[in-house]
Amino acid sequence: MGCQAWFYKWRRRPAEPAKREVGRTPSAKRIRCFFDRSGHTYGSQRITLDLWEEGWQVSQNTVAEMQAELGLQGRKPPRRRRSLTRPGKR
Repeated sequence: MGCQAWFYKWRRRPAEPAKREVGRTPSAKRIRCFFDRSGHTYGSQRITLDLWEEGWQVSQNTVAEMQAELGLQGRKPPRRRRSLTRPGKR
């Protein structure tokens, strides 16, 4: 029964974007700037920290989502090689 209220609220929603959606647009430019400045290596964690230093209030999940939309993927950490020898065994 609670779903009907959300449906009608959605129907009455204005055509223009909400404040939150408008506020996200400049951060996409900043995300690309930080990504390019890092040499295409920064992931969402590091870019989020850089945005926080500039005063943006944005979550790491939002940055990760926007990076995916922009097609920006940070460098993955190198895989750890597994040793074949077992410590303590002969």
